[in-house]
Amino acid sequence: TRGPYLQMADQTSIVVVWNTDIAATATVRYGRIPGPNWEFETTASSNQIQSIALTDLLPDTRYYYEIVADGQVLATGPDYHFQTYPPSNSRQPFRFVAFGDSGNGSQKQADMVTRMDTLLPRPDLFLGLGDLVYVNGEWENYNPRHFGPNADLIRNRVLWPAMGNHDSFTENGAPYLANFYLPEESGAPGVPSQTELYYSFDYGETHFVAIDTQISSKAVGGAMYNWLSTDLADADARGMRWKIVFAHHPPYTYGTHNSDFEPDLWILRENFGPLMDQHNVDIFLAGHSHAYERSYLVQDDSPFQSHPNDYSKIDNSEGTMYIVSGAAAKDGSGPLNHPVMAYSKGDVIGVSVFDVTHEEI
Repeated sequence: TRGPYLQMADQTSIVVVWNTDIAATATVRYGRIPGPNWEFETTASSNQIQSIALTDLLPDTRYYYEIVADGQVLATGPDYHFQTYPPSNSRQPFRFVAFGDSGNGSQKQADMVTRMDTLLPRPDLFLGLGDLVYVNGEWENYNPRHFGPNADLIRNRVLWPAMGNHDSFTENGAPYLANFYLPEESGAPGVPSQTELYYSFDYGETHFVAIDTQISSKAVGGAMYNWLSTDLADADARGMRWKIVFAHHPPYTYGTHNSDFEPDLWILRENFGPLMDQHNVDIFLAGHSHAYERSYLVQDDSPFQSHPNDYSKIDNSEGTMYIVSGAAAKDGSGPLNHPVMAYSKGDVIGVSVFDVTHEEI
């Protein structure tokens, strides 16, 4: 068996996914108190790849679950639980972790997963910044290089992924799209993305947007560009306090990749940077470059502050922080002296941890 792992959480629903070696009829039992007297249960038709959407849940509520297939308990115990997301515009503090370039099956990957699994307070969600399965996103490598190593993380929290270049090399990303269950109807009202390659979701006051910098067109006026523009405008109209965009390729980097010379990077910067400026996106997270880089607040393709630790947006909402965090299992270096970067570090394995709070000024 593989899994279970969680996908597509929101305020009132979540998807539980697992695989079995042979086709089996399976049931998810769940409730606010662990069984055996479970509050609810849902049964799926016989299959090897199982996904069950649990709906009509209460917001911001912990549920426990177990999985039974053909009378055999596949997953049960105190570690099998999930928390639905808080109501829209909730000011409840939360923590998320972002990491890229993780799936090489190495000891470094295993050590980094152990570190993430011992973080306190515990993260509420994960962002996967692409290249989650090396070398070529092969079907057979999803178990040993993603689901297996991350099993302790993703059985009780959702990892939201973005497509990496290595993830796309097998059948144009078919294994990625088959293994991850992602929203196709997200976006501004009446303007759904209609693809799993780019999507958005809310967690309280924070609006997260995954974009696809590998397969989808990055052209101004293209489908993804237009969708992102309307999605961010809707987030503004709904008063979302924080806007975070994540992808695989970084618009700015002088690490193991160079954003001045590689078309995937500089075209992204030229075409999508103005959208970040227009909607005052707070953070743009990416991987691809196997180092850590953190920019000043950037507007109009240049920093507009002089201190490396000045990120205040209280008096002026402008500016985006660009973060490269592509060293969850692969490390490297480079010049690491990009002019928009306030801090850079190479030859390091790590992930990025964010605590989101709301304090009245």
